[in-house]
Amino acid sequence: MTDACITLVLNGSIARRLSAVAVGLLCGSLLWSCGATDEQRAFAQKAILKVPECKDIGDKPFRRSNRVLVWDIDGKSLHRAQDLIDSSLRYGRGTGPVTVFVVGARRSQQVGTYSVSGQPAYREWVDVCVVEFLDSADAGNVTSMHEVVSLDPRQSRPVQQSPEHGDPAPPIADWIRSLAGRSVAAFTSAVRGRVSDVPRRDGKT
Repeated sequence: MTDACITLVLNGSIARRLSAVAVGLLCGSLLWSCGATDEQRAFAQKAILKVPECKDIGDKPFRRSNRVLVWDIDGKSLHRAQDLIDSSLRYGRGTGPVTVFVVGARRSQQVGTYSVSGQPAYREWVDVCVVEFLDSADAGNVTSMHEVVSLDPRQSRPVQQSPEHGDPAPPIADWIRSLAGRSVAAFTSAVRGRVSDVPRRDGKT
């Protein structure tokens, strides 16, 4: 099947959505993670309790100095971005120090419609709460609540009867790596400068 690109359909409204709770139930309790260590789960649990405080503080510049743990609050597991950062930066075991990045609320904006299936293509915005811990006994210090923009959805894909969502994991990993030498504000400006609206098509790739 051959598809021509269709004109991008823009939708200015951003709809808030939450991932299905059923995803987390596959791993047991709300905070249980498939494959996470006991230490990772313990730090994640304490960091999740800090999310309301993160929302109050908002997006503040900071620099990362500790090893990091990226946690998916919807999936109740390690976030995929954890595997995309260098192993030297990833926290696995021990008492700390550690900086936890809790990936939480998502917002979606439709940026296109695929030409054959008629399915929408969405760009994602995700909120990341940052909490620093000196050790396992530390209650945690809230650092920032930062918004990360996903990659754009694919321009073309095999025909599927389901929406397409941009992947936030690579930008989250890029942002975390950047924090050793750049402020949040500088990185945000660079990322938003490369976001583009392009036509979408589906068919054989």
